[in-house]
Amino acid sequence: MIEPVLADREFAPRRDRIRITGQPDDLQAFVMPDAFAIVLRNLINNAVLYAEGDDAITLTIGPKQLTITNDCAPLEAELLQQLTTRFVRGDKTKRGSGLGLSIVARIIQDCNGTLTLSSPLPETSRGFSATLIFP
Repeated sequence: MIEPVLADREFAPRRDRIRITGQPDDLQAFVMPDAFAIVLRNLINNAVLYAEGDDAITLTIGPKQLTITNDCAPLEAELLQQLTTRFVRGDKTKRGSGLGLSIVARIIQDCNGTLTLSSPLPETSRGFSATLIFP
């Protein structure tokens, strides 16, 4: 389910920046494939859009968990808490409408999963991660 999204014409030119840790087939999520593809596209698009430089975007896959991380300046705690609100954007100079993370949050909520956003990354002063945990 992950590889077809990465092969999408939107991500194919950037595929060399996307690193996968774990086995995609190990992910067990009870979510409609189309809905999962929407979630994945939104999260990867955000990671590519907000990553600084040519640093890699990492997808870390476990049996019931997927974490997508990228390097960027840390987000303020107040902004981080609001990112799943419709029309809230991390950087207003970037393209987008601020709907992606609100859509992701709603889909994950509807399948009884959780979405956790973190910035900076643990033990660093930079970065952003979005973690999906499925029941």
